[in-house]
Amino acid sequence: MSELGEKIRRRRKELGMSQQALARAVGSHLQTIDKIERGQIKFSRYMSRIATHLGIVTEQSLPGGSGPVLPPASPPSAIPLFADERDLPVHGSERVGWDMMLTAEPISYTLRPAPLKSVKDAYGVLVSTTAHEPAFEVGDTALIHPHMPPELGKDVLLIGDGAAAAIGRLVGNSDRAWQLRQWNRGPKPVSYDKARWPRCQRVIGKYSR
Repeated sequence: MSELGEKIRRRRKELGMSQQALARAVGSHLQTIDKIERGQIKFSRYMSRIATHLGIVTEQSLPGGSGPVLPPASPPSAIPLFADERDLPVHGSERVGWDMMLTAEPISYTLRPAPLKSVKDAYGVLVSTTAHEPAFEVGDTALIHPHMPPELGKDVLLIGDGAAAAIGRLVGNSDRAWQLRQWNRGPKPVSYDKARWPRCQRVIGKYSR
């Protein structure tokens, strides 16, 4: 591995980026990034853009350097729309009345959105109920942040006995019950007993079907 390749690899890892993510950011191929880091490519038309994106200085990124200078990419602090891997587990569900029953194991994996990039135990749920349409329709994937505290006026997923789940807008939170507004069930909030529905987790977005 060359000194320059090692510098790029080390800085990329410091920023929590994969080779694929860096390749997408600078418009190159993953194989190009890999060869640069391993020292198999020492001069590349992408070198200036890589240096700019990672916030490092290389001979080729300086004026008069041996490589062409490309327009700067996003600054290193910019948060990508997605993380680099399809590693967010998605649980399936079966409709049970207005609520759902979640699968014990993930049925697939999807791209991890930036707000969940470093969130342990984050996951998605394939929606099977029409209770909260049009906010969440059958076939949408609700994106769950399990550690974000419940907040009135925000969409949440309730987890109940036996992997039961309910989705809706949290409009009330007492010692005994959660109050959800589910748009397809009319204007009156629906009460969920906390003894049967102990967990309330934030929904931070969705992938539409």
